[in-house]
Amino acid sequence: MQSSTSKAKEALFARLPKDINDMRDLVVDLLIHQNLFEERCKDALKQVLEEKHTALYKVRLLEEAAGLENGDEETNFIEQLQRLQEQEERNLATINYQKLRIKTMEKAAEEQELYYNQSLLEHVKNNEKDLKMYKERAEKAETELQGILKMIVKQGNQAFGLSLPTTPLPTDVLSAPASAPQSAPVLSTTAPQLPVAEQVITKRGTSVKKVDTSAPRLSAVDKSKTSATPSTAKDSAEPKTAEPIARKLPLLPNDTSMKPSASTGSFTVDMPHKENALGELIIATSEAGQIYVKSGHIPRLMERLVDPNGYDNQFMQTFLMTYPVYTKAEALLEHVIKVCRNLSDKNSGTNTAVLLRSINLLKHWVEQYWSDFESDPGLLETLETFLNTMNNEKLAQQVKSVIRKKTIGVDYNTGDTSNYPKPILPKGAKLTSESPESKKTPNKDVRKSFLQLAFTAPVENCWKLAELDPLEVARQLTLMEYDMFQSIKKPRELLDCNWMKEDKEVLAPNIIRMVRWSNHVVEWLVTEIVTIRDNIKARALMMEKIIQMAQHLEKLNNFNGVKEVLAAMQSSPVYRLKKTKETMASKYLKILETLKKLTGSESNYKLLRAKVHSVDPPLIPFPGVYQGDLVYLEGYGKDILDDGMVNFQKFQKVSSYVTELQTYQHVPYQLTPVPEIQAMIKNYPAFNDDQAYNMSLVCEPRE
Repeated sequence: MQSSTSKAKEALFARLPKDINDMRDLVVDLLIHQNLFEERCKDALKQVLEEKHTALYKVRLLEEAAGLENGDEETNFIEQLQRLQEQEERNLATINYQKLRIKTMEKAAEEQELYYNQSLLEHVKNNEKDLKMYKERAEKAETELQGILKMIVKQGNQAFGLSLPTTPLPTDVLSAPASAPQSAPVLSTTAPQLPVAEQVITKRGTSVKKVDTSAPRLSAVDKSKTSATPSTAKDSAEPKTAEPIARKLPLLPNDTSMKPSASTGSFTVDMPHKENALGELIIATSEAGQIYVKSGHIPRLMERLVDPNGYDNQFMQTFLMTYPVYTKAEALLEHVIKVCRNLSDKNSGTNTAVLLRSINLLKHWVEQYWSDFESDPGLLETLETFLNTMNNEKLAQQVKSVIRKKTIGVDYNTGDTSNYPKPILPKGAKLTSESPESKKTPNKDVRKSFLQLAFTAPVENCWKLAELDPLEVARQLTLMEYDMFQSIKKPRELLDCNWMKEDKEVLAPNIIRMVRWSNHVVEWLVTEIVTIRDNIKARALMMEKIIQMAQHLEKLNNFNGVKEVLAAMQSSPVYRLKKTKETMASKYLKILETLKKLTGSESNYKLLRAKVHSVDPPLIPFPGVYQGDLVYLEGYGKDILDDGMVNFQKFQKVSSYVTELQTYQHVPYQLTPVPEIQAMIKNYPAFNDDQAYNMSLVCEPRE
């Protein structure tokens, strides 16, 4: 221990300057920074104490309004009031969550209905083909039987010296019951020994009965079976027929068994023929009676993806989102291709259903997780090679069309922008889109070109925040942040806490980009306030404008922007400006307090969660809420259990949070971009924390 301490001291001494003057300057800088740090700590402590006194004052006002005098009664009343408020908030959050669940289930039901309709259509087509084949074979057997009967009658006539009837045998004779007595004579001929119905031949008024007692009467189904049985060399050379229709739609294999578990309420599905090769799959039932996968070995999880006995959209969504944690994309694609190729030579109903499930899986994989194929050209090449060699070109074309769209890329399509609200610009200012050059831009590329201009326009051509309307600034900030939020196309950036790892720039680039953007917005707003040094009224007006902007952001459902404004207002350089706040109008301070209460972190952001669930998209949630949930779920359990099974229950919980975040990325804002305002925000030269605090001291020196 002493040796390590001495080494640390030696390393520290080695870093110190040897010149006495440099040493003196270093000490002076340290003392200045120490004093500055102490002052900032005192300010932060005062801020906490003021907030505490404010909260106590509000409690006393509530007690006086309720007319409480006894301390115990006051405590009970406060606790009861708090419980009722929490219960009401929980009920509201539950209602909003159920609404969101209903929307998700409706979408899943639509996909399931589409899948079943396609599967039913394929079954109907196959059954119609089988029925037509059976009908043709029955007619063929009928014709052959007519010929055999004619031959037998002819031979009988020759044996008894009778004349051959000139009229064909009626159809009802062929289906007459075989009820002849056993004593009737039986013809012995060289014709094939097939069961023959009773026939009546008349000569000179004498009736002679010929009965074949070797077999009972044939029904329509028996005829088809007889025609399918090879009796000669010619028949044996014919191909085997298809399976009966009743065997086309098996529900479950006969050898499937379920093992209940009394301790967990779950059960294990075992298929004896595949047990050793694929492992186990543990399925549980929720309190609502819904069956879900709790854990399982990877081969069994892949097998369930193409299981024709049920459509589990939630399972497919979770697996495709989380599979990189426990397997590889090559293994998943190889499994699907193997299943499809094994079914290519078969045409039963079950195989058709499996093929449809496999194609639907590939289509969803390419559509929702195109980055898997975009980052791995070999994976895309394998998929395209398989699709080009498929026998069913119609099904292969469904996946090819999605690949084609993803390869070409889909630009922003704003549609009819005439209904968009008109931008609020300073007097005499013109929008860039009104220039002749911008009118030549196609409508679908307008928004994209605006964004490019916003991130490349020079600062000298930008306007100032003081001369802009707070509503329009809120609109432009919302457009920029929605594009950043929508750019998180890889939901796997949120898996495994990738944004907290050392290589976060590679694993979660879009999340890190949005975090840095939020820090820039906070620094920009703080700089706008503290740069107004000499005019306290102008500084107060700037703070009021920023609070107005936060109010408009809340109405636009940009909750990330609201958190950015509140972070700027609660930062040390702005919070300490008490004289400036006293100059502000009281209504803006009330708005600020309302927004602080809405976005507060009490009870795990319960008010903010309820607000997000109660509004309709478009919206931009505060990502920190979901990131906190995902960090908590990381301690829920291991990804891979001790028995080698995937803890799929954990991944389903993770998927539910990420899926909710993804649902807000599909409804864009219908607002007109103003590149000048966006460029001003993007390129604003903001102060860092120390610079902003020093400027705050200039605005309002310490007393």
